[in-house]
Amino acid sequence: MKIVGYFMLVFVLLAILQSLAFVASVLDFIVLLWGVCFRTRETFGLMAAFLLLGIACSSSGPSIMVAGAVLVWLALTRRPDPGGG
Repeated sequence: MKIVGYFMLVFVLLAILQSLAFVASVLDFIVLLWGVCFRTRETFGLMAAFLLLGIACSSSGPSIMVAGAVLVWLALTRRPDPGGG
C-alpha cells in the first residue's frame, strides 16, 4: 500500500512540474510579444541568431562550409581604406 502512495506522490509532483512548464512557456510568449512590440530589431535579431544556431547544430558540416564561403566573400569584397593607411 505504501508503494501506491509513492506513485501518487510522484504523479502529483509531475503534474506540478507540468503546470510550471506551461506557465513558463506562457511567460516566454508574453515576453516575446513585448519584445516584438517595443524592441523589434533586437528581438528579430535574437530569433535569427537562434535559428542559425539551430541549423548549425543540426548540420555542422554544411554550416562550416557556408560560414567559410561567407568569410572568403567578405575578405574578397572588402574595400581598401580611403585614408590610405
